[in-house]
Amino acid sequence: MLILKTITGSRLYGFAHADSDFDEYIVDTTAKTGQSIVGKSDVVTLHISNFVQQVGRGVPQAMEALYSPVKWTHPDYTGWFAGMEPDQNELIRTYRRTIRHFVLADTDKHRRHAMRLTINLAEWWNMGSFNPTLYPQDIAEITEYAKSETLTVAYINDVAPVTIWDQ
Repeated sequence: MLILKTITGSRLYGFAHADSDFDEYIVDTTAKTGQSIVGKSDVVTLHISNFVQQVGRGVPQAMEALYSPVKWTHPDYTGWFAGMEPDQNELIRTYRRTIRHFVLADTDKHRRHAMRLTINLAEWWNMGSFNPTLYPQDIAEITEYAKSETLTVAYINDVAPVTIWDQ
């Protein structure tokens, strides 16, 4: 049974352009976990047990689906999703590792993702959740800063609630 469905990727974050693919994220109680890519459609399906594990570990894609402002949830599960919380230490470790990986990948796209995840981490740290859809001013700033590794690192160090360079 389908219990959560949302767009994800560039269309959720606000980075989409004319050639962007259509990413969807689905949580189901019976389907097997997997990914299907057909043309410009990229659908990730997670069995509920895998989703629970990923939220517990603070996996960014699972957290984005959980906090997506455009998600659909089965009415019987809306309250259950609202009560889900990641393990704080696991989320911080996962985000730190992922942000570092993206910074070190050395492409504008990876640096944009590093900064986007930093914003999400900071908002989660302050509010207990975050909106994965970026504000236009954040998109403009990220797009400009992503052109330089030095500016990207400076931005992350300024925004991050905890240093991503430890551990």
